[in-house]
Amino acid sequence: MEMGGAAVLVSKHTPSFSVRIPAHGDSLQAVAVKVEGSALSPLLYSAYTNDIPRPTSGVQLALFADDTALFFRNRTRRSIFRHLSRAIDELGVTLDKNLHFREHIERVRKNALFYTARLGAMLGRKNKLSRRNKRTQYKMCIRTVMTYACPVFAHAAPKALYRLQVIQNKLCRAATDAHWCVHNSILHRDLELSTLSKYIKDASKRFFDIAGSHPNALLRAAVDYQPPPPTHFIRRPRNVLNDPPDALTAAVDSLNDVKDRHD
Repeated sequence: MEMGGAAVLVSKHTPSFSVRIPAHGDSLQAVAVKVEGSALSPLLYSAYTNDIPRPTSGVQLALFADDTALFFRNRTRRSIFRHLSRAIDELGVTLDKNLHFREHIERVRKNALFYTARLGAMLGRKNKLSRRNKRTQYKMCIRTVMTYACPVFAHAAPKALYRLQVIQNKLCRAATDAHWCVHNSILHRDLELSTLSKYIKDASKRFFDIAGSHPNALLRAAVDYQPPPPTHFIRRPRNVLNDPPDALTAAVDSLNDVKDRHD
């Protein structure tokens, strides 16, 4: 957004924003700021929270700051599930009958491909933007689409989640203008970009840590359980915390360890 002739790039998840001043080129200068209570608070609230879509299926929506709750009352569990599923779909998460999240991942993949096509000229091989700026655009505009509410579907089948990783692999190759023979792990190391499986696992860990220490006893009880063993046919969200890294994540971690030792 534009403020006083300067472009301001605001991050929702970090207490800072970056400012680009036209007279000083295209570099972004990060500025630490406390958003709550500042002059930017009403603007940010309207941009990121207060524009949440209202359910049209009779479900009540309750908002307090950046916390959201959905309410629906009915005598039958089937009706509650149907109405809440429809309301959650409107908020961006698709629930299927067995909670495999294949439909959600496929819908997210199509959305990510849509934004990739729109930003292709800026993230492509011929664009003169720096790798850092390309990485920032990808993380803010495309990865957020693929990982929205990721702790909910982090335990989905690895093959389904890998379809999202393929999108990131292709963007890494285009952003670095790398030859086809360069390994994806090298591209992730050069861009200082974590794999999606590692990003989702870290986000899930933060979610369970926050929920486990929440003052609400009901919320603590909801996340206080033992996940099924790895050989069990049922997977629950906590399973992702015990999953070993996939091959690509292990390769990237190994390259980063070598880089750290040489530095």
